[in-house]
Amino acid sequence: LRLKELGGGGYLMGSAAVVQIASEIPCFYYSGALYTLFGCRWLQLTSLILYGVRQLWYSFDWHSAWWCGLPAELLHGVTYSIFNSATTTFMQETAPPDLAVTAQAVLSSAQSGVGSGLASVVAGELYQRFGSRAMYRYCGVSMLGAAIVFSLCGAFVDGYAVRRSKQKGTIRTV
Repeated sequence: LRLKELGGGGYLMGSAAVVQIASEIPCFYYSGALYTLFGCRWLQLTSLILYGVRQLWYSFDWHSAWWCGLPAELLHGVTYSIFNSATTTFMQETAPPDLAVTAQAVLSSAQSGVGSGLASVVAGELYQRFGSRAMYRYCGVSMLGAAIVFSLCGAFVDGYAVRRSKQKGTIRTV
């Protein structure tokens, strides 16, 4: 809808979809190596930050719908592919072997069902009341806020894990 508001037509929307999907390919391909190199939390945090940037990008008043849509869609690979790959791999590694598929199903239900449903209701209400620009701005700021909360929770969990490991004589961070 935002691209249409900025004067974009069917060709732009089709091009945006192609860029979006094409950006997923290298991200999915290299997700395992990135997970090994950076770990789950850093990939998730990076994805949350870039998702916030992507939403804020849409909120600007661009003179051309092309400059709004295509660069933002390049970030889709990281915000979707890397986040989902890292989270799925983390669930596979941390869940008991006989519950790994169940854990992934619960994650998928929470993310794609509850999360998307709730986000659609909130974003729809924001769109109706304030317009697309304000909706994207609110969503972008919310994602950056979520990244801060996520980071603080991670620091707390790491601190707790280190204290607990010192008590047991082993040190391991999450």
